[in-house]
Amino acid sequence: MIRLLLTGLLGGVFFPVLAQPDSLVAPTAATPPAPAIVLLENRQGLLPLQNLDSLTIVYENNPSLAAMGARYTENKGPRKLVVRSASGNDVVTTTGDILVIYGDSVQVDSLVLAGYRAVVYSARNDSVQTDLISQKIFGGRSFTGILPANRYGYRQGSGIFTLGGWRFSFGRPAEAGLD
Repeated sequence: MIRLLLTGLLGGVFFPVLAQPDSLVAPTAATPPAPAIVLLENRQGLLPLQNLDSLTIVYENNPSLAAMGARYTENKGPRKLVVRSASGNDVVTTTGDILVIYGDSVQVDSLVLAGYRAVVYSARNDSVQTDLISQKIFGGRSFTGILPANRYGYRQGSGIFTLGGWRFSFGRPAEAGLD
């Protein structure tokens, strides 16, 4: 899927610059498409994050996501926003603002899920998925995934779509047609 990356200025007229599919790697027979990243909850339109200068984002359990998010914000705002991650056999018992669930074996009660303003699901936990999740949270890319099967109390086909292109997204030079 081609998406709006940024808007450029040429001769006083704004025009969309199209580039970048929603995957960092083009699927081939050797590399199947990355599993969808699905936005399951988005209360009060929290994602994509806006007014970054007013936020201090605290990342619990995921230094990789923190490093990716550092590309977008200096983290010096007066409002605290908590991003928690869970993977493997983690048991989620506390609430926060954003919960990122990696995989299908995390133990989380529906009441705990209800305590989050945003819930993001990814079937895999690797550096590519973490990078894409960060870009989607900050609006560099859009959330367009849907659940392939029932997960965590959400039905197959669930997924909330958001617009991307709010901020620069990051990828490989090949995605922009550069070698």
